[in-house]
Amino acid sequence: MKSKIWEEKRASHLRLIQSSFDTKFQYKQNGNRVDVKMNQQDKQIVKLQSMLLSSLIQQTTLPGMSEPIQFPDILHLRNQDIIYVSSENIKADLLRESLPNLEIEILNETMLKSKAVENRDIYYLSLRKPTVTENEIRIISDLKMCPSEKNIPPLSLGAVLIIFQQNSAGEWIVNDSPSAIAM
Repeated sequence: MKSKIWEEKRASHLRLIQSSFDTKFQYKQNGNRVDVKMNQQDKQIVKLQSMLLSSLIQQTTLPGMSEPIQFPDILHLRNQDIIYVSSENIKADLLRESLPNLEIEILNETMLKSKAVENRDIYYLSLRKPTVTENEIRIISDLKMCPSEKNIPPLSLGAVLIIFQQNSAGEWIVNDSPSAIAM
């Protein structure tokens, strides 16, 4: 049974994600803030990616789900001081701004590999390019590990497929159980 404090914290976090998605965003380019207009679909994808990453990292439920996603080996990621996310297939600055309460570092895979070689094995999440139809957005997140050994490429540890569907009220929810795959 979930406590009232936990439910209030989760609701507050979801409101924060929701409120950070206006029609205009700002991001840094060469040290300057730049305004960017995004179409509705891009905004929705960033919002759903943020919700998915937040859910995986904090082990919270997504709209339409009664329990958090069971993702194999996710504890490796959560046990790190910093949560790493690959910048591939995401709008990194917008995603970072939508997850202000999480200690995340968004880097490309080359930088992740360099960081692993300098320190130790690094576990990170990556997002594949979403599949979009009229009332459905499919997002796959992979959990990977960059070994500290220089000549070994990143290893995939598992993946989870989330299918968001738009209901009659226009809300995006998860209707089906996520599909998790251990590698």
